[in-house]
Amino acid sequence: MRKLVFLVTLVAALAVASPAQAIIHGDPDGNRHPYVGMTFNDDFVCSGTLIAPKVFLTAGHCSDFLRVPSQGQGWVTFQEDGTAFPEDHKVAAAYTAPGFCNDDAFTVPDCPGQGVLGFVQNDVGVVILADAVSMSRYGRLPGPNVVSQLPMMTPVTPVGYGIRVRLNKYHGEAFQRFFTHSNLIQSQQPWSSLFYKISSNFGQNRGATCFGDSGGPDFLRSSRTILGVHSFVNNLNCAGWSGSARVDTPAMLAWIRSFM
Repeated sequence: MRKLVFLVTLVAALAVASPAQAIIHGDPDGNRHPYVGMTFNDDFVCSGTLIAPKVFLTAGHCSDFLRVPSQGQGWVTFQEDGTAFPEDHKVAAAYTAPGFCNDDAFTVPDCPGQGVLGFVQNDVGVVILADAVSMSRYGRLPGPNVVSQLPMMTPVTPVGYGIRVRLNKYHGEAFQRFFTHSNLIQSQQPWSSLFYKISSNFGQNRGATCFGDSGGPDFLRSSRTILGVHSFVNNLNCAGWSGSARVDTPAMLAWIRSFM
């Protein structure tokens, strides 16, 4: 059985890795974000965004599992319903950002540091497809340092293929593209240069990212501009807030654009 990837950091003390997030209490995406896809191999599942015909942006811990030959060939699909794991687009290569580390990674070392930074850093990845995928539009990279300039509670639109209903922690159907509404939470943390928080509230027309959504995008408001990729949740209930890896820093933008 494939595992929904998402990292879980327990902010009280220790951080432990766990499968990726999924959109809880969201809505079927339909054709709103056709460039958001699901990547998978024999063991794991993540989300991500096509930003060029052969360039798929995801989380570093998602690219990491795609680099392990024993876990099978990697694939990407852009079908809204991915429950059949359609092998639409073959993964040719997967890369993790410079400085990526994670305590449960397969191909990189553990992280130095404390708290979140002792668990994961630079959690951004790029997947290169074997064949070009032609679309009328693609996800769009942000300008440099956009996140730092946005006010508290700026609306964001998370999209992913993760768990859709929270029942007794993290159970529910997955592998279908959903979106929800959330808000940027500005807070000064030791890791604010690498990650930002978004709210995870299950009421007032708001949802949350959870297991299976790792690598999926946070779009600025209702645009195609990607602020970051889903990285970790705060607890096993996927409640309160979650953390996304920034793609708007000059160094990260330069690295991503080197593949385009």
